[in-house]
Amino acid sequence: MPTNAVSRPASHSCSCSSRLFAVGSNWTHRHEYRRVKDDLDAIDAVTLADVAAVLSRHPLTGGTSLAVGPLAELAQPDSEWCKLE
Repeated sequence: MPTNAVSRPASHSCSCSSRLFAVGSNWTHRHEYRRVKDDLDAIDAVTLADVAAVLSRHPLTGGTSLAVGPLAELAQPDSEWCKLE
């Protein structure tokens, strides 16, 4: 079983316009051009151990909910840390 965190098919969901935006943004901020292959190689290099290390430093223990409309119609979450006031 591979230890890559992201599979190759999931990384191919980029449209042309978002790719061009990424190229322009990268050039503006870093003055470098990265080929699609460079980005895919960087994604493929991420392992489950890398993800676990980040999660140990920054655990996902909180969440945010936004409701638009009457709060009477919104079901309140069960967790103590996210009560609606």
